[in-house]
Amino acid sequence: MNKILLTALLALSAPTWAGTTSSNLTNSSQVLSSCSLSVGEHINFGVVNALTDTTKTGSGSVRASCTKGSYALTVSYGANSKYWIWSNAGQGTTYRCRARAMANGKGSTLQYDLYTDSGFTQPVSTSDQIMISGGTYVNTPCTLNSAWTSVVFSSPGTQTVPLYGKMTVNNTVNAGVYTDSLVITITF
Repeated sequence: MNKILLTALLALSAPTWAGTTSSNLTNSSQVLSSCSLSVGEHINFGVVNALTDTTKTGSGSVRASCTKGSYALTVSYGANSKYWIWSNAGQGTTYRCRARAMANGKGSTLQYDLYTDSGFTQPVSTSDQIMISGGTYVNTPCTLNSAWTSVVFSSPGTQTVPLYGKMTVNNTVNAGVYTDSLVITITF
């Protein structure tokens, strides 16, 4: 009888499985593209002697901090670049942004160009143009951005991106302090 009782107790304590089923547990996360941008150094052309200087150069930089990936930098035409207007018979009117310029607040300007290299061979364009039929825009600020460079971050971090300026000095320019303001944008 002890043998029967022991067998009965073992049968009651052992689990019995009727079958199995399974399900998948999915884990996920999303890493967003993220960037910040700050000015590293403003471009300063220095003091100009309109009687002896023919060109002046300067350099500046921005600091970009981004997650790993590729991002585009653009630079505006500046506060003093205006549309240059001319008409082509039967073709509408073409509006082209003039060169970037610093202004002294009294109507005088100093034109300058921006470059991506210290040798001044890779310009940051102001050649964008738009065709408009009808309507008249006179002395309208340029709002188009021009491509500057593509920045690739092989790992998250901060990169300093240089920008170079060059201006041809006109000896008829008026004395004064000349400034311009550019908007740098990073697209991510």
